Amino acid sequence: MQSQGYRVAKSDASSEDAESAKDLTSRQNFSIQINNLIFGELVESTLRLPDSLFQDEFAKIQGEARRRSTSAKFANRSNSTSERNYTQELKPIGISYFQAQQTSSLGAKEIDGATPSDLVRPAYPKIFHAGYIIKKLEITGNDKYEDRGMLISDNPDGLFIIDENVRYGGVYVYEIRSVYLVEMIAEVRVEGDASLDRVAAVKSLVASEGRMISVNCVETLPPPPPTNLRVSFNFTSRKPFLTWQFPINPQRDIKRFQIFKRMSVEEPFTLIKEYDFDNSTIRTNVAEVATEDRILKFASPRISFTDNEWSHGQKPIYSIACVDAHGLTSNYGSQIQFEFNPRSNKYKNTLISYPNAPKPYPNLLLNSDAFQDAIKVSGYDRMRIFFDPEYYKVTKLVSDGRTRSSESQVVTEQDQNFIRIDKDNDTYKIHIINLDLQKDKTLGIRIGDFSGSPLDTVSSSTFNLNSINI
Repeated sequence: MQSQGYRVAKSDASSEDAESAKDLTSRQNFSIQINNLIFGELVESTLRLPDSLFQDEFAKIQGEARRRSTSAKFANRSNSTSERNYTQELKPIGISYFQAQQTSSLGAKEIDGATPSDLVRPAYPKIFHAGYIIKKLEITGNDKYEDRGMLISDNPDGLFIIDENVRYGGVYVYEIRSVYLVEMIAEVRVEGDASLDRVAAVKSLVASEGRMISVNCVETLPPPPPTNLRVSFNFTSRKPFLTWQFPINPQRDIKRFQIFKRMSVEEPFTLIKEYDFDNSTIRTNVAEVATEDRILKFASPRISFTDNEWSHGQKPIYSIACVDAHGLTSNYGSQIQFEFNPRSNKYKNTLISYPNAPKPYPNLLLNSDAFQDAIKVSGYDRMRIFFDPEYYKVTKLVSDGRTRSSESQVVTEQDQNFIRIDKDNDTYKIHIINLDLQKDKTLGIRIGDFSGSPLDTVSSSTFNLNSINI
């Protein structure tokens, strides 16, 4: 059994591929500034060694690195240092050329194509958050990544986006980057003629480095049990009639209902019927396979059942469980005991157990004190027990019952044994159940009283300012 259910449907992606998608080494991001003159040679030298850690990433930028290096070498002068060697090229989405103002005796006039020192311009840069862009990759096997396009959100205040184009069992890697609209001063260059270069206010989209995360599209969460189980009596067929409702299930993938029955809490549940309304294109094999005579197939869900095997005098206990499209089964729902009185022609329902009892332990949540103060924990291999009661001794005033006027009643204190103290015998027990391994162990606890004799009683009248150290 799995820690979160009883069965997990298999994925078509291997476990090695799914684990590699979570590898932090493969999702490293670095920011570095490289001279364009040596950019191409740097990338090519990295690719000479086939065992490079980021070989695939460098191979994708090899062509761009070679083009930038060629362009930088063509414009480079050996006796000078140019900013072209470090300038980042951007594709603008909007250009606004500046107009210079020159003042004379005739007034101010605008001169187009002025140099940057002559310009009158507002404060730059202007930065606005425009939205998010998410790159989507899919691991197809042998640690290969396939590009699956982009997810774009133009809502800067949005905190989530839903990707509906995924398949069950696939492993995907998402890289989310914030996109900003940056309006800045830039030089608009014309290739081949530097005299046409002009300074303008340029709008461009700039993305952040981004963060990557992987997801394995498999479900490990079993569905909740059915709700509102009711057992009534069908006076026409003279048989118990069961009805229930679908649980709150956001996945909406419940495809089977299992109807269980037992005669007492000392007996295990028996599957009496299974409703199969699975209309999945690819059906998943379930782990709990029922016999053919117990399975009823329907085109649509059914939420009622008549127990034709019931006989007068029986007091059966009913419960319902559901199975989703991936073979994950829920715990037991509410356990209801049905009783019919033929003399009064009335039936009676008794709640035996609350819902969510595990199938291996149907009595874990019985509506009684059998498992008082039961809690669930996981991920621990040690336990500490603390003894911290509110009261060590609780007594009750009891009189001797004298009623004659000549005899006065004698009132004594009777110990209520609030704490079971016995240093030689176990007076408390802790029952530990491992739901995964279906094993249990009972630990005994002893409490010994090692306190001394009571102190002499001090009257409150003896307390005053002179007897208190301040």
